[in-house]
Amino acid sequence: MTSEVYSHVDPKLITEIRQIHDNFREELIDIVAHCDLKPCLRNNPGMAQFINQPEIFVDGSQKHRWFRETGIMFDALNGKGKVADLGTLVPVCALMLKELGLDVTVVEKFDLYGNGYRPIVEFAKKKGIHVVDMDILSDQVPAELEGQFDGTMCLAVVEHLSCGPKRVFILANRFLKENGVFLIDTPNGSMMGNRLHFFFRGENMELDFDNYNEALPPYTGHMHCFSPRQIKVSLEQAGFNVENIFTAPRKISGNRNLKSRILESSFRIVAAATGKKHLIENSVKNLWDRDIVA
Repeated sequence: MTSEVYSHVDPKLITEIRQIHDNFREELIDIVAHCDLKPCLRNNPGMAQFINQPEIFVDGSQKHRWFRETGIMFDALNGKGKVADLGTLVPVCALMLKELGLDVTVVEKFDLYGNGYRPIVEFAKKKGIHVVDMDILSDQVPAELEGQFDGTMCLAVVEHLSCGPKRVFILANRFLKENGVFLIDTPNGSMMGNRLHFFFRGENMELDFDNYNEALPPYTGHMHCFSPRQIKVSLEQAGFNVENIFTAPRKISGNRNLKSRILESSFRIVAAATGKKHLIENSVKNLWDRDIVA
């Protein structure tokens, strides 16, 4: 493994997380394969590639990002506490955090996926994960959940929203205890590949226009592409202090030459809004990485 991918997590912890993932991956892939997610195609035809290849949900190129974010949350909470995963879909990070000993709740609006999502819900429950059927764009947080969590996560979610991210950030803050930890990641529009794509073609690389053009409303694919500054501003407007924001590659790719970096299709913002009493900000320095973490 390269230091670029996991530079913010202890390598020994990453090894443990990878083993946990190996232990459940085949079972989870089989469960996803037996889910009827075809209702999703109405609002996001691009989901067809995931439905036809269910292993992408569990064992695709993004798994290295899931390992990193799991490690970041585990370290931020010193290996204990309650975590809410908002907008979960397939609960890969939630399962790994649960196996690491945390008390995990996933929050998802099940009717987005029809009855076909039920096998995933039952699998999560079997593994000891609490499940809440809730729209994360709602203004309402159940009273029994408000202020009850040491950490919340929102991974690969805000780029899909029909509104700005601040609304979800405010809700995430309401789930947290004082000085709780909020971890997000999202594609970053500031990556050099995105800039060059827009310069030469005048198009937003993150928006799959053909997919968008064929979908029925409400569209649920990638709608937005944010910069680190925009994520930071939205977090602060939602009442957070941003403790760290950085860029990181999504997967292990060996030597990453200039051509391969320019051709990267996306990268991510990862932001850790840790604590509510102070502000320590690290500037984003790398325009080539796929992930921005805050």
